[in-house]
Amino acid sequence: MFFIRQQLRKIDWLARFYRKHFTSLPFDRSEEGIRRQQQLELSQLVSSETCDSESPRLLLLVMDIEQTEHDLIVQSIRSIIKQNYQHWRLLLKGTQTEQYSKGDNRIYHFDDCDVLFTKEAIVNLDDENSPFIATIDAGDLLNPFALQAMYQFITPTADVIYSDHDVIDGTKRHSPCFKPQWNRDLFFSTDYMANLTFFSIRLFQSDKENSFDWLTCWEKLTTGYRRCLHGLKQNSVLNIQHLPYLLYHQRIVKKKHAEHIIEDRKALTDFLATHATSVEQGLLATSHKINWLIPKPEPLVSIIIPTYNGKALVQQCIESVYQTTQYTNFEILLIDNQSDDQAACDYFHTLAKNNQVRLLSYPQPFNYSAINNFAVEHAKGSILVLLNNDIEVISPDWLTEIVANVSREDIGCVGAMLYYPNDTVQHAGVVLGLGRCAGHSHKHYPRGSNGYMNRLKLVQNYSAVTAACLGIRKTLYQQVGGLNDTDLTVAFNDVDLCIKVEQAGYRNLWSPYIELYHHESISRGSENTSAKRKRAKAEINYMQNTWQLDTIVDPAYHPLLTIEREDFTI
Repeated sequence: MFFIRQQLRKIDWLARFYRKHFTSLPFDRSEEGIRRQQQLELSQLVSSETCDSESPRLLLLVMDIEQTEHDLIVQSIRSIIKQNYQHWRLLLKGTQTEQYSKGDNRIYHFDDCDVLFTKEAIVNLDDENSPFIATIDAGDLLNPFALQAMYQFITPTADVIYSDHDVIDGTKRHSPCFKPQWNRDLFFSTDYMANLTFFSIRLFQSDKENSFDWLTCWEKLTTGYRRCLHGLKQNSVLNIQHLPYLLYHQRIVKKKHAEHIIEDRKALTDFLATHATSVEQGLLATSHKINWLIPKPEPLVSIIIPTYNGKALVQQCIESVYQTTQYTNFEILLIDNQSDDQAACDYFHTLAKNNQVRLLSYPQPFNYSAINNFAVEHAKGSILVLLNNDIEVISPDWLTEIVANVSREDIGCVGAMLYYPNDTVQHAGVVLGLGRCAGHSHKHYPRGSNGYMNRLKLVQNYSAVTAACLGIRKTLYQQVGGLNDTDLTVAFNDVDLCIKVEQAGYRNLWSPYIELYHHESISRGSENTSAKRKRAKAEINYMQNTWQLDTIVDPAYHPLLTIEREDFTI
């Protein structure tokens, strides 16, 4: 499958294993049922492999015990001691740590790391068996299989590995966070990896002749977010792996300190100094919004709007573009596909006469892909925006955000937050595999909702976005062959385009800052003739056969989230 990378083979195998068994075996689909199933899976996985006693990988855990109740500290330490993987060391930071290290020579004071490394005889931190280190907040708990699972899934080339987590309140666990695979732009928006993220110590070794330089670097990089940014600064293609199990249980009282978020934002600002004008607070207090640089002179954008009749829709669309949009360097190509309503035709010609649009005629039978490909040939802009005629612009910055993100050399297609007229979500990114083909993220969520893991408020990478509003560089559109006007004349051509763009080495992106209304009927979608049904079935078959969408696990999704609905539920 197109998105499988060499370093994620084992994780993807797990995802396919989940999909195969969790959709065919009867089991309790409640949160508690999934926890029991995961524990069974983990016990089977860890029993299938044993630790190499001659060269086990050392896993280091750092716990700051300042300002934490004694009982909570004891609970955390007990969850570490009970791990079935025993080659770990716990480094306690703070005062009065001696009382917790008595009787177990694997527990050290953080300041004694030099002694620890001398004792462990670890000299070369560049070898493939170098230690990995993570933090655990005092009061939080580890799954009994956490360290064994991490040990088994850390590959020789791994740099970072993170797991899923849930919240523990007293003895009750809830709110599981089933995370996507490495999602670079989601990470730029927030520290979604959060708890139990292991880093290779190689990332913090600045002096190859001194094995202990990592200690100063680690203390300076207070949060996991800054540690990951530090690693990305060293190597933009870090091998970051996701282990899709609930291995960490977060104490409900834990909140990320405001000063940590501010410092994370400063670190992100420094990291993007040559690529962004600023980094500010996003739609959430804990999120970041990046204002990416726009090339100078500002690129011309060609907005392509196909239509058949639809005077009222086109008028609403065109007027909203001109009245609301702050970015001014654009042209509108209105493609008339055999309109036969005289009022509509007269209106289109009036628009062209007033230089509000360039009116092009496409006198062939309806073929959405062919119409847009035809328009691209006539587009003067270096950036294309495919726009449905039933779109209404509601955010002044919508085109600025598209241009800024499309101009990034590693970004392919850029998609928008689209609402139905009743202020519910119509599109917030496309997830491959939904309905055994592809579907929209968070469909019908109320406008203003945070969504699953706050994802409705965060810029992130999705495998695809809808062409109802889609931005892309013209050169890239042409490079991948544009929309498929042979096999996908009506539906899924945008998904196919996005997959081809991702195959070419680019990331597709969705942004909540690009807001528009999509005046598509909520009940729309039924194919009311035998010919339409036959065409729709053929297009679905094409997507399934070409991209394996009936079995795929989207890297922006999680194998334990539903493929039967578009609501991010379990």
